[in-house]
Amino acid sequence: MAISTYAGLQTAVADWLERSDLTSRIPDFISLAEAKINRKLRVRLMQARTTLTVDAEYESLPADFRQAESLIFSDAGVTFECRTMPAEALAERSVGVASPARPEFYALIGSQLRVWPTPDKAYSAELTYYQKVPALSDAAPSNWALANYPDVYLYGALAEAGPYLRDTEALAIWSAAFEKALAGVKADQKIEPGKLRSDLSHFGRGHHYNIMSDR
Repeated sequence: MAISTYAGLQTAVADWLERSDLTSRIPDFISLAEAKINRKLRVRLMQARTTLTVDAEYESLPADFRQAESLIFSDAGVTFECRTMPAEALAERSVGVASPARPEFYALIGSQLRVWPTPDKAYSAELTYYQKVPALSDAAPSNWALANYPDVYLYGALAEAGPYLRDTEALAIWSAAFEKALAGVKADQKIEPGKLRSDLSHFGRGHHYNIMSDR
């Protein structure tokens, strides 16, 4: 049977475990596997973009945010990149500098984005980031990960069942299968490094821009 829906995944997990008494637990195994997928994967299909209006030092991050890729501001038709900086370094840099100006750096603090200097006006910005894998549920029976890589979900859920069943042998087997499936996703989603000529104003450098290293 093809594993293409949340219900089908639950049935497959029960079948592979050869257990009919885990109906209430299997959704937990799937949720735990999902949490691990979100921690371990950073692939192309997880990338998303959103537009922000930045007019204060702190702005809320998207609810599905996992990791930032870039923050590009726009001002009167000119775009420019706001560079990332560790929160501690940004805090040190901002000491004694209170004058609002065009933001140059940003840091992540909890569920917020901090920019510095404090904006001197409202700016439009595009945040490119890695988002969480949309959680499976009865109301949301599929997502891109299940549709394209059902083995990741299946082996991940089976691995999470190991501790509950106190089956160390099964845990080792399914954990190894899960890690192999994750590696397969990363290989399948890999973008080969390359050089791209760019004279776009938001890079402002007019040089060869490495799309993988951001340099």
